[in-house]
Amino acid sequence: MRALDPIWRFTRKNHLALFFGGWFVLNLLQAGMTELFDDEAYYWAYSNYLAWGYFDHPPMIALMIKVGYFFFRNELGVRLLTVVLSTATLVVVRKLLPKKNDALFYAIACSMAALQIGGIMAVPDIPLLFFSAVFFLQYRRFIRNMSWQNALLLGLCMALMLYSKYHAVLVIGFTFLSYGQLFKKYQTYIAFSTALLLYAPHLYWEYHYQFPSLHFHMIDRNADGYDVMYTLKYFPEQVLFAGPVAGFPLLWAAFRYHPKDHFEKALKYTMTGVYIFFLFSSIKGRVEINWTIPALLPLFVLSHQYILENREAWRKWIFRFASATLFLVLIVRVYMIADLSSGIHIDKQDELHGNRAWAYSIRQKAGNSPVVFTDSYQYASKYWFYSGQPSFSLNTPYYHRNNYNFWPIENSIFNKTVYVVGDQNRFLLKDSIEAGRGLEGGRLITPYISFSGVEIRVPNPVRVAGGMARNVRLLVLVSDPLTKFTVKPPFNRLPVQMWIINDDRLEKIINTGLTMEQMTKKENPFMVSFAVDLPPGEYKARFAIPSAVPNAATVNSSLIRLRVLRPG
Repeated sequence: MRALDPIWRFTRKNHLALFFGGWFVLNLLQAGMTELFDDEAYYWAYSNYLAWGYFDHPPMIALMIKVGYFFFRNELGVRLLTVVLSTATLVVVRKLLPKKNDALFYAIACSMAALQIGGIMAVPDIPLLFFSAVFFLQYRRFIRNMSWQNALLLGLCMALMLYSKYHAVLVIGFTFLSYGQLFKKYQTYIAFSTALLLYAPHLYWEYHYQFPSLHFHMIDRNADGYDVMYTLKYFPEQVLFAGPVAGFPLLWAAFRYHPKDHFEKALKYTMTGVYIFFLFSSIKGRVEINWTIPALLPLFVLSHQYILENREAWRKWIFRFASATLFLVLIVRVYMIADLSSGIHIDKQDELHGNRAWAYSIRQKAGNSPVVFTDSYQYASKYWFYSGQPSFSLNTPYYHRNNYNFWPIENSIFNKTVYVVGDQNRFLLKDSIEAGRGLEGGRLITPYISFSGVEIRVPNPVRVAGGMARNVRLLVLVSDPLTKFTVKPPFNRLPVQMWIINDDRLEKIINTGLTMEQMTKKENPFMVSFAVDLPPGEYKARFAIPSAVPNAATVNSSLIRLRVLRPG
């Protein structure tokens, strides 16, 4: 045993470096050996069109991927800065602990599977988590010393959070609500002004494109309406997200902890506020499990303090929970890396295996033709990444608009021969593609036309009385490159339609009487009236323009509520 003494001494002396280094190296290996999740491929597509904003997220994740992919043109490059920031987040979290117990810190970190598995994923949550941790660190300095320098740095932190993900508004809002006296300090407004100034380019981008992110998150994300299961699932999902084994004890400890100063009060307000906010959001629509990720930092710090100060016996249990979680995470890590299908066709929802073979099989069918996917920005992005060929997502009224409605890809394939891939039944795509993801359909289309670059805004709801929708005000936004095509026959005669869709089933197509040629003129907004032959009631609808793909018009609006009134 004496031979091991130098090792134990080295470990005791350098345990912090070993823990953070091990965390980093393990995630780095995982990042390089795991194929991309669907959304990661989409964010990689972001990085090919760097901008101040995107349809559904701010630009931080695109910039991170762009930098990493410069060094490694593979999955590791996509995730490189994610691994760096996820490790750095833990370093900052340790600095946030008022009282430190490193063994307990390690145990809680290892009990949170979301920090381990999420630590390799190139998604906006990771930069949000890191910059939130830095924000809390700077906030503590700010309330201890309200200098203008600390105010400027706090504003910088807020801007970086906002550039990561819009959920940063919750962290900022609940933090300052926890200490109302700050609104009487001029330094607070220096911080706010700095954040606003630095964030102005993104706000201008939103203004230039008529605030697409706001429309998406406030309207399209809740298009399915309320389901009681959204609320019932919220509680168990959040316990699992906090920790698959230790989630409930950690949440209980964090909520039981009584803050001792304004800094800890800010953590408590943020954690509680985030959980309550998304609980009420579940009444409006579906809540993704990871949306509460800003609460994980306060949860970590507050549960650590409570267990350290009040529960000696709990520490032993947390260590056991950590061991169990590490075992579960190990199984997940092995699954993510290894394709264990052994020739058996994998489930269509499996995002991590068989992507290269899937892309190759489609490339074989398409030949040199560009590939268009129907209603799947994830598949279009993934094919692009694994085939090396840019592809396009044709978004139909069954789906929703996304960043493929903004990028110039559609213009580059307009009037050319393309290979369309999608649901074999819906779009009459007869060419069978079997590549381990279930049966898909394909078909060569020539010439290809679609009008995803056209967006139509309309006040909600649209009311129908006496079988007529009268004087409906349409604001039409048309990208400049598209105009030269829409004014020429036969494209100029294409109609603007209203598709009535219920439960993914087309009920009716209504012609509005507006044509593509009219939309390219400078008479915006348009006032149109058109007949609606539907029974009284409320319907879900979207404006659409026919494309070259059979039964697949382009979606050209957010969700519209069509309200057909009873006679009299």
